[in-house]
Amino acid sequence: IAEGKTVGIVITSSLLTLRFGEAEDVKNQIEKLEREEEEKWVQTFREKFAKKKVQLEGKQRIELEALQVKLRNALNEKLKIREMELEKLLQRFQNLKSELENRQNLELSKLTVNSTKLLSRMAVSRQSVANINASIDNYIGSRFNAPDSIRSRDIGQQ
Repeated sequence: IAEGKTVGIVITSSLLTLRFGEAEDVKNQIEKLEREEEEKWVQTFREKFAKKKVQLEGKQRIELEALQVKLRNALNEKLKIREMELEKLLQRFQNLKSELENRQNLELSKLTVNSTKLLSRMAVSRQSVANINASIDNYIGSRFNAPDSIRSRDIGQQ
């Protein structure tokens, strides 16, 4: 039995040596598998990350385009409102201008009528003055029975 123990120990140590070599090979295989698995995981992570990045960029591009459309629509709406306000102001200006022109034309018409009446009165007055002067001359002439040249001279001396 003592010999058996020695043989058992020898077998065990050769088994241990054999197993140590196998263990090292297994360890190397495990490390290799771990590296491959890690590389595979990193590659999968990168692919998923790149896919999510592309999706996010697409989503953000769509959101940006929607915001640009919304902004463009709001800007167009503001421009339409300003254009309408400008049209209203222009119409108001035209109305005021027309009203002022009408007032001026009315005043000009009244002034023309009044001027015509005044000139007519002045013409009548001048004619009346001429008639009065003629009447005076006739009166003076009939009163004094003098020729026209003498009458004018006598009137000027008085």
